[in-house]
Amino acid sequence: MAPPADRHLLKEGFKRLVYLGDVFNNVPFSALLTTAKVIQEEPDLVERVVKANVKAMLFIRDNREGGIEMIMRHGQVDKEIAASLYDLMRDTLVPELTPEGVRQRAEMEFASLKERPKFEPKRFIDDRFLKSALRSLGR
Repeated sequence: MAPPADRHLLKEGFKRLVYLGDVFNNVPFSALLTTAKVIQEEPDLVERVVKANVKAMLFIRDNREGGIEMIMRHGQVDKEIAASLYDLMRDTLVPELTPEGVRQRAEMEFASLKERPKFEPKRFIDDRFLKSALRSLGR
């Protein structure tokens, strides 16, 4: 059972045996996507959106109380559950995109396919906007 649905079981004394965030370290479970056309035609927009996302991620990662407040507000959960989720997820909030992480994430999807597609992770990564955002934020 995935967090936060497992919270009541943990309160009853059950133990979490594995958390996939620990097993799949630096694996993107969500990503910001766009088309090559948007990147080419509106690079300033893409840069602003990426920077805003990185700034929010870093704020949440570096500000426990603020992160808990955001989880409570957007997740509509109480403070105890929000704090538990924050503590569980905090270390996964890393603004990094690596070919190895993309490959590991793709492997999870490939498991449900009958035929394994040929896949080169680097073809799906354009991290220049991420690098620019991190530089501008002093990271």
